Amino acid sequence: MSKLQKFYSLNPRFYLKSFRENQNLNEIDFKHKLKKALSGWHDTLLFDSSFLDNKNFEKYLLLTKQANLQAVLQICKALLDSYKKQLDFFFRKYPFLELHVIYEEGSFNKETLLKFKNRMSLVYVVTKKNRYHFSKSKDFNFKNTYLYFPYKKRRLDSFLTPRQVYQFIKKEKDFLVYPVDIYDDRLPEDLDLEPLFSPFFETQFSKKQVDFSIVIPCYNSKKQMVNTLKCLSQQDFPKNKYEIIVVDDGSLDSIREELQLFSQQHLDLNLKGIYYPRVIEKEKVKASFRAGLARNLGVKNSQGSFLCFLDSDILVPPDYLKKLKKEHEKGADGVLVKRYHLSSHARVENLFDKKENKDSYIEDESYWGSFYQKGFDQVAYPWKYVCTYGLSLSKKNFEELGGFGKNFLFYGFEDIDLGYRLFKSRKKVILSSIKVYHQAPTDKTRQNLLYPFFRQKQLAKTAKIFFYRHLDPEIYEALKVYMR
Repeated sequence: MSKLQKFYSLNPRFYLKSFRENQNLNEIDFKHKLKKALSGWHDTLLFDSSFLDNKNFEKYLLLTKQANLQAVLQICKALLDSYKKQLDFFFRKYPFLELHVIYEEGSFNKETLLKFKNRMSLVYVVTKKNRYHFSKSKDFNFKNTYLYFPYKKRRLDSFLTPRQVYQFIKKEKDFLVYPVDIYDDRLPEDLDLEPLFSPFFETQFSKKQVDFSIVIPCYNSKKQMVNTLKCLSQQDFPKNKYEIIVVDDGSLDSIREELQLFSQQHLDLNLKGIYYPRVIEKEKVKASFRAGLARNLGVKNSQGSFLCFLDSDILVPPDYLKKLKKEHEKGADGVLVKRYHLSSHARVENLFDKKENKDSYIEDESYWGSFYQKGFDQVAYPWKYVCTYGLSLSKKNFEELGGFGKNFLFYGFEDIDLGYRLFKSRKKVILSSIKVYHQAPTDKTRQNLLYPFFRQKQLAKTAKIFFYRHLDPEIYEALKVYMR
């Protein structure tokens, strides 16, 4: 299995033929980007070929080495001979620098190959035209040969459909997946690959390390979020042993003011508020989903041994944290709770005083109801059921896995992607008996009869992103309905 998300590209448009975007990068900009690469739990920093013309490139290489990151230079095969002199200079002077050649077709200059092949890896960009010639690339005898599949978003482009990718990887079983988030030109310009923002307010009841950091991303959900925070403030658990981190994902309502007001009324809580601004408003951009990135940002500001991811409309019982701690102490690496949906007329006050709530139901009962009866051990593709409406895992495991993916631009699958990596890493994930409640949506668009249709369209896009990230036939087979 590839080390997905361990590479951080200073220029996510590395597939394009022209590399001239970073020439004006100065040392301050670079140090900031380096800091962001480190904050995202990466181990490799990618430079595109424009850095060969950058007068500060040597300084950037030394800073990268000082940060204990691997330095990799990416270059298109078409530019390889043009930059032969610069490459020769940098590879002689900096033995820690590696070369990744982006390759589609054509032959290699034998002199260039002999000079660099021991430090050169091939990134084979698979297209309709060259997919039958992949075996020939093995004859070049590179250090590594990675496969890279750009997304097929337009009918007439040269890239492969998910079905064609599936057929290719079933045939070619021995290959390495290029371990970097796939570039997507639908990415909004304000969607920062590694957001770094500090809390705009923080009430800290205790400076000791806490057991749990509860991370809650929110977008225009002020009323529901306050109900969620009230439940968390009533935990049968020491207040100095958990913290609540709310990440405002560029909301347009007064969430931040409401959050500060709540903190003033609950000075005994460890509570942090982080604002993740949007340059482009969410309503005006379709590819603007950032819940995974918002959660990553919350984790970067956390200090707990365990992370609890909650949605901003989830209500938890008073013994939520106490039971979670017991589950983790028994050896669970990940714990998922059971979610029940409240009807629109249900009252949220004293919700957990009742043994049974008649105003709640299981959404999509054939899917979730069956899973709640069986648990992870008795279902096919158990990673499909990992959701961040109520998931907890150790911070160490989360960081080792690389956090949430950066290129889930649409709703869905960023949490299943994390679950997939949890299971493939052989972590123990359990379904808890803890019941939580999902508040009825107040957003009119979600109450619209067309919402399920648009939701499925979004899921079809992100399912493909999920598949292209891992190139695992199992993902295609499990989510075939979304791959058409």
